[in-house]
Amino acid sequence: MHTMHKVVLVGFVMAVAAACSGAAIVTSAVSAQEAAAGEPFVWEGNLAAGQRLEVINRNGRITAAPSTGRGVDVRGERSGDNADDIRIEVTEDSAGVTIEAIHPESHPVRRWWPSSWFGRSPRVHFSVAVPSGVDFVARSRNGRIEADGLDGNADVETRNGSVRLAGLAGDARVVTRNGGASVIADGDADVQTRNGRVRVEAGGHAQARSRNGSVTVKAGGPAQARTRNGSVSATLGSGDWPGEATFESHNGSVTVRVPETMDADVSLRTVTGSVRTDLAIDAHTDERRHLAGRLGDGGRTIRLETDNGSVRLLAAE
Repeated sequence: MHTMHKVVLVGFVMAVAAACSGAAIVTSAVSAQEAAAGEPFVWEGNLAAGQRLEVINRNGRITAAPSTGRGVDVRGERSGDNADDIRIEVTEDSAGVTIEAIHPESHPVRRWWPSSWFGRSPRVHFSVAVPSGVDFVARSRNGRIEADGLDGNADVETRNGSVRLAGLAGDARVVTRNGGASVIADGDADVQTRNGRVRVEAGGHAQARSRNGSVTVKAGGPAQARTRNGSVSATLGSGDWPGEATFESHNGSVTVRVPETMDADVSLRTVTGSVRTDLAIDAHTDERRHLAGRLGDGGRTIRLETDNGSVRLLAAE
C-alpha cells in the first residue's frame, strides 16, 4: 500500500510539473540510478605573480595547495546522479583564469520532490595547485573550501560549508553562511559567518563576524570581532597599530588578552554581567558593569561590549 501511494504521488507531481513548465515528462527523468562519473577535468597553464586563479563551483569541495614553479594545475572529479551533464568552462584574460562548473537546470520534478528519490546530487570536487604570488579566488554554493600554504591572497565564499585557510602569506577574505571558518594569515583577515565558529590568526588587521557561533581572534595588529549569539576571545600583539580594536557580542562573554606593556584607551561594558581586568588601568569610569580608562600612555582604542555576559581584559601569557 505504501508503494502504491508513492507511485500515485509521483505521478501527480509529474503532472503538475508538466502543466507548469509545458515540458514533456518521461519516465527516465525520475530514475534513481546514478550516472557514471565522466573523465576527470584537467586544466594546466601558467600564471604570473599578481594574477588570479578563480574557481566557481555549485556543489562540491574546493581544495588548494602550492604548486612548483609558475604552473597551475586544476583537476575536477565529477560524481553523483547525471554528473556527466556538468560542463566546466575556462575563461582566460589578462587578470588570470576563471574555471566554472556549469550545472544544467534541474528537471521540474526534482524541484517538487525529495532529492533522495533521485540519487545523489551531481557535484564536482576541485583540487587546485596555485603558483607563488598568485591570488586564489573560490566560490561555492554547497561545499567546503580549504587552502594550505598559499603564497598570495585568498578571497573565498561558500553558502553551506566550512572554510579553512592555513599558512596564508597574504590577506584573507572569507564569507560563509552556514559553516565554521578558520584562518591563519600573515596579512589582514576579514572573516564572517552567519552560523558557525570563527577562528582567526592574522599578522595585520583582523575582522571577524558571526551571528550564531563563537569567535576567536589572534592578531598582530588591530582587530574587530562581532557575534550575536556566542562568545568572543581575542589575543592582540604589541605591534604599533593605530585606530580601534572592537570586540562585541549580544549573547555571550567577551575576553581579550593584550601585552601588559600596551598603550591604549580602553572601555569595557556589559548590560547584564560582570567586568574584570588584571591590568593596571588608570580608570576615569569604574562601575560594576562599565570600566573605562587608560592603559599605559593611552593612544589606540580597545573596546569590549556585550549585552548578556561577562567582559574580561587580561594580560597575555
